[in-house]
Amino acid sequence: MNTFKNIFSTYSSQIISVLSGFGTTVFTAKMLGPSGQGEWALYIQFMQTLVLILGMGLPGSLVYHLASSKISRYVATNIISLLTIFGLIASIITVLLLVYTDNTVVLPDIVKSNSLFYVLLPIHCILLLGLTLNSSLLQAENKFGVNALIVSGGSVGMLLLVLSGYLFVPLNSKALLWIIISHFIILCIQYLVSYFQLTHIDRVYSSAILRWNPSKWSPVIQYSSIAFATNLIQFFSYKMDVWFIHYYHNDKNALGIYTLAVSFSQMIWLLPQAVQNVLFRNYAASSNIISNYRSARGFSIGLFTYGIVGAIVLYSSSYWLIPILFKSSFLPSSPIMNILLLGIVPFCATMSVSAYFASTGRVKINLWSAIIGFLLCLIFDIMWIPSKGIEGAAWASVFSYGLTTLFLILYFIYDYFNLRSVKN
Repeated sequence: MNTFKNIFSTYSSQIISVLSGFGTTVFTAKMLGPSGQGEWALYIQFMQTLVLILGMGLPGSLVYHLASSKISRYVATNIISLLTIFGLIASIITVLLLVYTDNTVVLPDIVKSNSLFYVLLPIHCILLLGLTLNSSLLQAENKFGVNALIVSGGSVGMLLLVLSGYLFVPLNSKALLWIIISHFIILCIQYLVSYFQLTHIDRVYSSAILRWNPSKWSPVIQYSSIAFATNLIQFFSYKMDVWFIHYYHNDKNALGIYTLAVSFSQMIWLLPQAVQNVLFRNYAASSNIISNYRSARGFSIGLFTYGIVGAIVLYSSSYWLIPILFKSSFLPSSPIMNILLLGIVPFCATMSVSAYFASTGRVKINLWSAIIGFLLCLIFDIMWIPSKGIEGAAWASVFSYGLTTLFLILYFIYDYFNLRSVKN
C-alpha cells in the first residue's frame, strides 16, 4: 500500500509539474521563438550534462545505500559536503575553459557574450547538483510526498515567473535572460526548502563534514561508478542529437523545433519515471527478490499500456494543438514528435525493469543496455543527421530506444528462469 501511496504522490506532483512545465514551454516559446528556444535548450543541456558528470552517479547510490541501511546519514553528508566543494571548483574551471577556447557547439551565445554568466552559470550548476542530491536523500528517507511538493511547487513558480515575463518583459534579447534568471531563482528556493526539510529529519544533514574517509565511502563509490557510467551513457544517448544538429547545421530554428518535439513526446514518461523512482527505493529496502520480480513484471506491462494510450492522445492532438499554443513556425515539431513516440512508448516498459536490476545490485545490466543504445544512436546520428537533419535525429533515437528496450526485456525474461531454478 505504501508503494502505491508513494507512486500516487510522486505521480500527482509530476502531473502538476508537467502541466506547469507545459505552460512554461508555451510562454517560453512565445517569448523566444524557435531560435531563442534553441539557445535555451543549449543552456539547459550544458547544465544537465555538467551536473550529471559532477554527480558521478552518487544520487542513485545514496538512495540505494541509505534505504537499505548500508551506510549512515553521517557518511552520506560527508560525501555530499566534499562533492559540493569539488563541484563548484570544477564548474568554474569548465565554464572559463569553454569560454576561453570559444566553444560554439556546447555553450549558447548568451554565455559567451555576457561575462555575468562566468559566475552565474557555475553557481546555477551547483544549485541543480545540490537539489538533485537533496532529492535523493528525501527519497531514501521515504519522504516522497515532501519531495513531490518541492518539485511541483518549483514548476508552478517557474510558470508564474515566465508568465510575468511574457506579459511585462520586451520580447527581445532580454527575454532569454529573464528565463534563465527565473530558473535560477526557483532552484534557489527549491534547494533551501529541501535543505531545511532534511535538517528537520536529522541535524546531521545541516553539517558540512569535510573529513577524508575513503574506507567509509567504498561501497557507495563502487556502486555509483557503474551507475554513473550508465547514466552518463544514457544521457548522451538522449541528448547528443542536439549537439549534432547544432554542429552539422548550425540552425537554432531547427534546434528549437526539435527540442519542442522532444519535450512533447517525453511527456509520456510522466508516470513511468514516478514508478521507477518509488520502485527503486522500495525494492532496495526489500529482501524478497521473487516478489520484486513479479511486481516489476506487472508494472512493466501496465506502463507499456499506459504509453500506448498516451501516444494515441499526443498523436491525435499535436498537429492542431501546436499552432494554437505556440506559433505556426513550430508546426514541424508535430511529425518529429510522432516519429519519436515509436521509440518512447516501448521504452516505458523498461522503467520498472531497470529499477528491479539496480535495486538488486546488478547495475551492470543497465550499463550494457545503455552502451548498446549509445552506440546505435551515435552511429545513426552520424549517418542521418548531416543529410536528414532533425528527422534523421528522431529516427536514430527510435532505433536506440527500441533495441535498448529489447535487450532489457530479454534479460528480464532470462532472469525469470534463473529465479525459478533457485526457488526449486
